[in-house]
Amino acid sequence: IYRCARLNESVDNGSGIIITENGKKVMLNDLGIKTEIDVRRAEKGETGGLTASPLGNTVKYLNFPMDHANDILNDNKEQIINFFETLANEDNYPMIIHCSVGCDRTGMLVFMVNALLGVSEEDLIRDYMFSNFADVDNKRKVETLKSTAYYQAITSAEGNTLSEKAYNCLVKFGVPAEHLDSVIDILS
Repeated sequence: IYRCARLNESVDNGSGIIITENGKKVMLNDLGIKTEIDVRRAEKGETGGLTASPLGNTVKYLNFPMDHANDILNDNKEQIINFFETLANEDNYPMIIHCSVGCDRTGMLVFMVNALLGVSEEDLIRDYMFSNFADVDNKRKVETLKSTAYYQAITSAEGNTLSEKAYNCLVKFGVPAEHLDSVIDILS
């Protein structure tokens, strides 16, 4: 799974592809991308009207529109469940996931996956802080991450390790255990 920013401009009037031909070659030839998961909201014009991947017709394009204005965890329950269902299918790999910049919505999903796989809390925080390399309006802070509903839900869930906590949190949230087991099997 590769976390990135949008491949096109987020406007209503056309696709405005911004990934370069070199970038496409890297994603297709070097990384072997098979699936693009775009969590921007088409109904809000964020996807720029995309219905297919800018990488071409060999890449499956999935749009799981996620809200990021309020409670990013609970407002996107259906999309998070759909996301883990997609991850549970080995045929979808390798894949990219993005929102506009790759910080908040994408950052939450990547945090969940990495926590599930046993990445340390220290490394999860470090990964979150890498968001500051993007062109974002305000800089991300550790305190901001720790105040998010998803961070609090995972770290306060039952379990002896962060991985167990993430697993239990996601099952309680509604993600089928068999999807989580598949994701762990595929990515471990």
